[in-house]
Order: sequence, then structure tokens, then C-alpha cells
Amino acid sequence: MTGTALAEDATYTVVIENDYVFNQDRDYSSGFQLDYVSPAKQGRDGLTGRIARDVLQATSSDPVRKRIAVGQYIFIPEDTSSPGTPGGQHPYAGFLYGTYGVLAQKGQDRLDSFHIQVGLTGEPSLAEEVQDVFHNAFGDDEAQGWDSQLDTELAFAATYDQARKYPVFQWGDLESEVIANAGLTAGTLLTQAHVAANWRLGFDLGDDFGPVKLYPYVSAGQWDNQSRLSGYIYLGGTVRAVARDIFLDGNTFSDSESVDKEFFVPDWNAGAVVQLGVAQVSFTYQERGQSYETQDTPHKTASVNFSLGL
Repeated sequence: MTGTALAEDATYTVVIENDYVFNQDRDYSSGFQLDYVSPAKQGRDGLTGRIARDVLQATSSDPVRKRIAVGQYIFIPEDTSSPGTPGGQHPYAGFLYGTYGVLAQKGQDRLDSFHIQVGLTGEPSLAEEVQDVFHNAFGDDEAQGWDSQLDTELAFAATYDQARKYPVFQWGDLESEVIANAGLTAGTLLTQAHVAANWRLGFDLGDDFGPVKLYPYVSAGQWDNQSRLSGYIYLGGTVRAVARDIFLDGNTFSDSESVDKEFFVPDWNAGAVVQLGVAQVSFTYQERGQSYETQDTPHKTASVNFSLGL
């Protein structure tokens, strides 16, 4: 396993999430993100340095990275043939956002992060237009209820997360470890606490803390590319205590469609990651438990990452 030497490369990642793979088109229907993580640097200045020191309590010797991302989420009900949102189903919603984050690695086995996500719901999210393009491309009917989507709102959330690695065993090049996460999110977009654990098994696991996942998570997004070939499989889950979710509770300052959400939401995931030279590809199966009271079955999503370390 590699140490915490400063990485000279930045990480560029494209993340695509969609439920179409599992013959579903409801709730969290799709997500897309372009992600940049800077090379690690000690003793950073400016806003990144202040957050690293004052929020993450990083020392001058801790490697610190800056993260910038832009993306979009799309949410729809199960029945999209009606002009409006059917009662008890997920509201129509879109979110077009930007994210600024700071990652501080404290030794080989700990990563602290702080992210601020800001964006727009409603028509400026362009969710209807993007979904229509893809539905037309695949020969699917356009959703008829977008006039009932959440109103336009500037929404935000700040997330703190701490990830720790716990080695399980090492047998030659084969390694196994558990990555445990805990954190808090607060804002008009989302307010929740989360705990998670993921077990992974592979060769040359490196300094990364798993692939990027989107809503409702904010995950690290960087990896080292010192090895020519590495890979692993992983399995894990998350439990979230959700006090607010704008996509379920509706707009903060105006009346809009909503459903009665569940407070405790269990999620689980399984996936595989392969790195070859400067490129890394991951696939993750995600299954979200009941997030609102009238949700009949768990929601399944496929998440794919394409990443370059340059």
C-alpha cells in the first residue's frame, strides 16, 4: 500500500448515474457531474488553506487538495403520463449546481473533507430539457408533469465528512480493508447525518478512498496513479438520518409539491474499480431504501466513473 507522498497529478472525473439500466425511471432518475481535484500541496494559502486549517484542523505537513465540480440531478415520479405530480409520488425536480471542496489527508489512513454545494432548482436547472433530449434519443415518451416541478430556488448545503481506513489483511499483492465514514450535512438543500462502511478487496489499493458517488453523498474524488495496474471490488452500506431534503420536502420559502419523507434511510452499494496507467474506471450498483412513506420498492441506480490522473 502506498504512503502519503504528495501527488503531482490532478484528477479529472466524469460521473454518470442513472436508473434506466435497471428498468426504472422514477425518484432520483439521473445525475451527471464533471469533477476536478487538484494535486496535493502542503501549507496551502487562500480560502483552501483557511478551510484546511480552521475547519479541517490540518497541519502544515498534511497534503491538501482543492476540489471543484459542476453537475445536475433529475427527479421524477413513477407515473409521468399525467399533467402534474400524482399523489404520493416523488415530486418533479431538477438541480443544477456547483461544488467547492477541500480535502485534507491526515496520514495514510484518514481523509477529512469539507464541501459547499450551491445551485438552482426549478426551470433554471434545465432538468426538463435534458430529460427530453435523452427520452427522445431512446424513443421514450416525454414526461408530462414538469409544470409541477419545484419552484426556482437558490439552495445550498455544507458537508463535513471523515473517512478512515482499517486494514483487514494483506497476502502478497492482495489486500483487504474497510473504509468507514461519518459526517454531517446542513443547508436548505439537505440536512442529514450519515455513517457508512465499505469493505474492499483487491491489489494495490493505493491512497484513494473509493469512487465518486453523487446525491445524496459527497465523496472524495481523488486517487493516486503511481501503479501501472490496480483494481478492487467493494461492498458496503450507509445509514442516513435525514432532517430535510428539498427534493422530498419541497421548496424552502414557497409552497410546492412534496411527500412525507422517512427519517432513517438505509442504502447499500457494490462495485468494482480498475486502474490502468493514468486512467481509472468504476461501476457501482446502488440501492436506496425507503426514503419517503409512499415509496413501494427500493430504488436502484447505476453509477459509472471515468477518471484521469494527469
